[in-house]
Amino acid sequence: MLTDTPRAPRLYLAGANTHALLPATEGRYALESFANIVPVVEAYRPLWRGALLDSGAFSVMTTGKAIDLGAYREYVSEHGDFYTAIASLDVIDGDWRQSIANWRAMPGTFPTWHEGEPAELLRDYLAEQAGGGWVGIGMQRPGGRLDPAQTRRVLATLPTDHDCHVHGWGLTMYAADYPFASTDSAAWIRMLAAHMANGNLRHLTKRELLEITIARLDRAPWRAKWDPNWSCSVAASTQQQSLL
Repeated sequence: MLTDTPRAPRLYLAGANTHALLPATEGRYALESFANIVPVVEAYRPLWRGALLDSGAFSVMTTGKAIDLGAYREYVSEHGDFYTAIASLDVIDGDWRQSIANWRAMPGTFPTWHEGEPAELLRDYLAEQAGGGWVGIGMQRPGGRLDPAQTRRVLATLPTDHDCHVHGWGLTMYAADYPFASTDSAAWIRMLAAHMANGNLRHLTKRELLEITIARLDRAPWRAKWDPNWSCSVAASTQQQSLL
């Protein structure tokens, strides 16, 4: 029996503001991190279809470099109207009370619930953001990588009876496990670079190669369902790769 093609969530391209492939993001949705705001992006922002602003919390966790809440608030006050949505400064290491305090300190931003935080906290976020407001969901990354089985187990327990826009931080591969309205991924950088290095694709433009890349990312969660050995990392690991 034929069924409709699964709906892919809106994909925000992460890491664009720190990479030479920035020109390829024209006409796309992009994710900017306050931890990596750079002047070169100013020429491209008007060309994006939409943009999401991240506080830089993940960079805090991975580099130890703190984000100044006052500086973030000042940036949002000056430039916030440009962004589709703005994440509050969440604390990924488990201090969810500080995450709430930071969210309250910046009205108009949206909160993020992290795996390991109280389940009722996510319910509270969804209730307060009801009517189309955004809520982020983030998973623990021991050693910098997600545990696929654990991630799927957690996502299966999360509420879906809401009308919020739920964004899965770095959870593009799990769009078949939870009905995210949007996700973000930096895997497009590796995949696009691999496509550009693939001699069989040299007749295609960079923009056409990005179309292929995004199509692959959109379909990735469902491919991973029937091919457990496939991943975005594997797909980008060889220059002469198959596009399937």
